Amino acid sequence: RSLHNREELLKLANDKNVKKIYGPPNNCTAFERTVGLMAASIFSLTYYIAPFYVLFALARILLYTTSLWTYVYLAPIMISASLPNFGMSRRILSSWVFRQIPKYFDYVEILEYSDEETAKHAKPLILAVQPHGVFSYGGVCSAVVDYSSKIRMEIVHMFPTAVAAVLLSLPILKHILGVFGLVDAGKQSLVNRIKKGKSTVLYVGGIAELFLSSPEKEAIKSRRGFIKLAIQQGADVIPLYLFGNTTVLKVFTHPTLEKVSRKAGATLTLFWGICGLPLPFPKAVTYVRGKPLVLPHETDPSKVDGLVEVYLKKYEEEVKRIFEAYKKVNPDYAGKKLEVKQ
Repeated sequence: RSLHNREELLKLANDKNVKKIYGPPNNCTAFERTVGLMAASIFSLTYYIAPFYVLFALARILLYTTSLWTYVYLAPIMISASLPNFGMSRRILSSWVFRQIPKYFDYVEILEYSDEETAKHAKPLILAVQPHGVFSYGGVCSAVVDYSSKIRMEIVHMFPTAVAAVLLSLPILKHILGVFGLVDAGKQSLVNRIKKGKSTVLYVGGIAELFLSSPEKEAIKSRRGFIKLAIQQGADVIPLYLFGNTTVLKVFTHPTLEKVSRKAGATLTLFWGICGLPLPFPKAVTYVRGKPLVLPHETDPSKVDGLVEVYLKKYEEEVKRIFEAYKKVNPDYAGKKLEVKQ
């Protein structure tokens, strides 16, 4: 079973921009893909259920304070809240069960900048990922794939994903998602990481980007903050596009839900997949990593804003190039145009 356009993939073999292409083995079985679906669904189900479960348990305290069941429901929340985030778990990410997730999505990687080059890059890096999507199965696949480069687990360790602070503190969710090694996406947290020479994966469009795309169109959010941060702190940026992030789950969009989600820093809307449940569709997921955008290091406020405009334009042009160059590999995107929303 192939969800990608194999003819288009073969054409890329002679593309001078492409350093590496990784795809699933030809002997993937239906059983492996089924296990992959079950493993992938752990995250979307938790992402969907956990916030409502917390609200339900808290409501029971007000309504049924003396009921034993209230405290039975509350126990998992209290236990999770009292425990620290355990950080990235190599054992879980490299487990056989999790390694089947990429096979379910027929996951393909196209790298214009290899893992080896990324690991040896002279400056700290911000891997700028777009689009956001309900839940980043492209990001999950890149962390658990076993048919990619031999140093992928080291890359995952070197490049933790920055997320909203609420995801690092919400009981249950912080431990389920925490296996990927998440860090705070707050400005000061990112500044501290760059000063220490550390790199980060950052979904630059944020929650607002989630509400932009649809089956008919693809849109990303224009953001200047991460470019400004990189220039001021001395980091470079690598554009990274995840085809499939906006197709594996459908989302109910409404301006009110968008405002609430942005304030909460998390996806607070209805989403669904197979049979109307929060189970991801078997859609192709394609990870494309572009070349580094080398930025000047400048701290003079009178010069920074001008540089930000110049390099933001270069970044957005590069994202558009990546989209147009590789969209035909993923049939769900072949007929789409990418729009940058201000």
